[in-house]
Amino acid sequence: MSGVLSDAAVKDAQARILSRIDETAATMRPAFPHAADSATGRWEAKPGGVWTDGFWVGLCWLAYGLSGAERYREWGLEWAARLRGREQTKTHDIGFLFHYSTVLGWAVTREPWLRDLALACADRLVAMWHPKARVIP
Repeated sequence: MSGVLSDAAVKDAQARILSRIDETAATMRPAFPHAADSATGRWEAKPGGVWTDGFWVGLCWLAYGLSGAERYREWGLEWAARLRGREQTKTHDIGFLFHYSTVLGWAVTREPWLRDLALACADRLVAMWHPKARVIP
């Protein structure tokens, strides 16, 4: 059956992804990785953070869920904590920022402060809703 990966191929892919997360954490800490150069694979960070920061935290949560390795949980908590205060930003980008960092983090860890931060972000998004235009600007 073509297109189906063997168990060994899946395990290899997972190990490679976890290895890349480990390398990224070692080279980027405490910054958030933003984008990797396609030629070198080196990560770029944006001073002050950007909307993609939540994706990195989400990768830490997924790695923790996959492997159970405590370092991924610790990294997720560490990087998610750095997002505090940004839930008050007036941009729809906070949805990207906090869904993966706090909603997914809470689902994996059940840490109450992640749930609280996710709800604070949701409250901010609701407050920004423009009923006439039917959008969050």
